[in-house]
Amino acid sequence: MDFAKMGKMSGRPPLFTPGTHQMWSDPHISRFMLEAHLDPDLEAASRTHDTIQASLWWLEEEILPSPPARILDLGCGPGLYSLPLAQKGYEVLGMDISRRSLDYAREQARREKNLNLEYREMDYRELNWENYFDAILLIYCDLGALLKEDRDRVLKGIYRALRPGGIFVFDVFTPARRGREAEGRDWEVTQSGFWSPVPHLVLSETFFYPEENVFLEQHLVLEEGGEVKNYRIWDHVYTRDSVMALLEANEFKGVNFFSDVTGGEYSSESETIAVVARK
Repeated sequence: MDFAKMGKMSGRPPLFTPGTHQMWSDPHISRFMLEAHLDPDLEAASRTHDTIQASLWWLEEEILPSPPARILDLGCGPGLYSLPLAQKGYEVLGMDISRRSLDYAREQARREKNLNLEYREMDYRELNWENYFDAILLIYCDLGALLKEDRDRVLKGIYRALRPGGIFVFDVFTPARRGREAEGRDWEVTQSGFWSPVPHLVLSETFFYPEENVFLEQHLVLEEGGEVKNYRIWDHVYTRDSVMALLEANEFKGVNFFSDVTGGEYSSESETIAVVARK
């Protein structure tokens, strides 16, 4: 194993520098991600299924226009929101970059009849619709994981894709979620696991960038054959004020805040902020 190569990649990178590999589209890691999505009691790739059911009730009863409104579900994964919404009569487009999750979602949809539901393997940084959707969902704090320039690009694409008066629903983590975690480092050696199917060493590092309220989880994976993969997971935490400034900069109006995507009353102590904004 080339420990020198791994050592050169270790350490604090400049803010928002992307990694060399993406975990969401990795053929091996995506299998574990799908399993996490489908575990009803695990809050990892998705929220617990009880929470998802509560979110769907809130969206349908309190937030979304009536069916057959046109909904775009960004980062849809295996269709945990897309399929139930389509079953309620909505016209739904689910979008994700994980082929494995989309294959599962499509298989579930094929078992149903008369659904107006489509799935696309697509990077949502490439949104190219104009005045088309009645509502767009970006749920489970995906916005905070985007690099700054990608976040701004996505917000512009979402605004453009919404019809006038259309609704954008999303959530973000707050400082209460992570606090002021100490920077740290840990490592493990394993024969096969989450990061790789072959023997490998994983060096995991956490860094905090106070100037932007951003955390980085960096995972360096050194495989037996010598390849080093660098996975960087950025986590931008927000306050209500910083969310409001971001939305105003992108022309969104009529903003409402909640503590989570089940419609809980907003609290500054909450670990998340759920947001409903209009074009």
